Amino acid sequence: MWFLAALPALAAPCEREIPMDAWRWQIRQAEELLSGANVRRGQATAKLAAERALCIAEVATPADVTRLARVQAISAFYEQDTDQMEQWALTAIATEPSTAWPDWAMGFHPSRDLIDQVVPTPWAGWPDGQVFLHRRGSVFLNGRWLDVAIFPTGASNLVQVFDSSGKRVDAWWQHGSAPPEGVQITNEAEAPKAPKFLPRVQAISEVAG
Repeated sequence: MWFLAALPALAAPCEREIPMDAWRWQIRQAEELLSGANVRRGQATAKLAAERALCIAEVATPADVTRLARVQAISAFYEQDTDQMEQWALTAIATEPSTAWPDWAMGFHPSRDLIDQVVPTPWAGWPDGQVFLHRRGSVFLNGRWLDVAIFPTGASNLVQVFDSSGKRVDAWWQHGSAPPEGVQITNEAEAPKAPKFLPRVQAISEVAG
């Protein structure tokens, strides 16, 4: 099997790590502002939350990624950017669709109506069975351990790399199947091992459709 070893040089350019609580607060702020209180500010807040997702000090949860994807989709709705709206909607659909919407979107809302109409896309593997593997740690896709080389096509996928102690090493948003620039491909015989620092994390193979 082929494995992609993420190089330390690819680490997201973060001035500092973002605490999980601060990141979640930012997502909540985006949700509130996009209700109509201040859409432009909400869009800016949603964009910043997506950028800071690369700097959070812990593995994101699938629910967190879903909420972030939804505010990004709502932001794109206000911009009338159908492609971006569908891309982020696909992330939410494939990650944790049972996650509760903000109260203001629990009933009818034109953005949610369009987002709910997005048709799920199939999961696919990286070319030639490739999978991301860090030599000293584990790789996570949208908050789940990436134990098999598959991903939801058409979606924006949050890839996080943590070393064996649970320290953040790298993170990026994956678009499409091409590996990020600068990622080294090596041939390994050993399959990736479950992360010991996060023993109860759900694996991608448990949810992939």
